[in-house]
Amino acid sequence: EFEGSFRWLEDQRRLEFDFEELKVGGFSLDLPDWLRGMAGMKSSTPYKKQPAFNFVAVDEQIAAARGAGGGVALWLRNELVK
Repeated sequence: EFEGSFRWLEDQRRLEFDFEELKVGGFSLDLPDWLRGMAGMKSSTPYKKQPAFNFVAVDEQIAAARGAGGGVALWLRNELVK
């Protein structure tokens, strides 16, 4: 699980984020700036080239966005089966 800060830009439908901590098996590990920068998880200039998603479609069941690196992300609502 990654944790960190984010910023929502309403007029651009853009979510910019920064990973700062990694949690694995109940342990928490702070990610140093140099490692986050090498992995493309942080910019040296905050919110200039941050990892981000530009949302193109959102409704009650699905969300679709283009990543800052050009990839496409899809999220589907997970309903509990009774």
